Amino acid sequence: MTVQWGFIGDNQAELLVPGDVAGDGRLEANQFGIGAEDAVIYGSLADLRALLEKILRHLPADRDGADLVVVDAARQEKWLLGVEDLDDPDWEVNGDNLHYLFEELAEDPEAAGWSLGRGVAHLAATADDTTGDFMPEITLSGGIRLGIGEPIGDEDIEQIEKQAQDFNGDGRPPSTHQLAHAALLHIAKRINDAY
Repeated sequence: MTVQWGFIGDNQAELLVPGDVAGDGRLEANQFGIGAEDAVIYGSLADLRALLEKILRHLPADRDGADLVVVDAARQEKWLLGVEDLDDPDWEVNGDNLHYLFEELAEDPEAAGWSLGRGVAHLAATADDTTGDFMPEITLSGGIRLGIGEPIGDEDIEQIEKQAQDFNGDGRPPSTHQLAHAALLHIAKRINDAY
C-alpha cells in the first residue's frame, strides 16, 4: 500500500457531492466525499458523517495558549540532585541518557517539579517507530497519545549543551546536573510546542 502525505490547510479541503469528478473518478449517487490535494475520502453520507464525528470526538481540545507542562525550575534542579546517574562525571547528553532521565521523571512528574496541564493524563519516554531515537510523549485524558513531532536529535542536543553552558556565564563547562536541567527544560518546550 502506498501512503501519500499532503498537508491540508484550513481552506484546501472541499466537500464533494454525487456527480463531482476528482481525478479519474466520479462520485456516484448517494456518495459524498472530502477532496484534499490529490486524495478523496468518500462513502455514503451516513458513513462519511460517522467518520467525521469519530475524528472530531478524538481530536484534542483547543489549548487556548495553555501549556501542556509547566516546570518549576527550582524544584526540578533539587530533584535532579537525587538522580544517581548524574553523579557520574562522564554523563553526557545523548538519546539513551535522556530517555532514561525522562522515564524517571515520568514516574513522578510532580516530584520533579513538572505540573501537567489541563487534560494531560501522563508522560512517557518512547522510542521513535522508524529510528528508535528518544521521543517524549504525553497522553491526554481522552487516551490520545501525542509525540513531539521529530525525536530528540543532534540539533536538540546542541541547543541543550549551549543552554547548559549559559547557566555558568563564565565559560566553565556545565556540570552533569546543569546538562540534565537544560535537557529537561528543552524537552518541556518541545512538548508545549507539540500542538
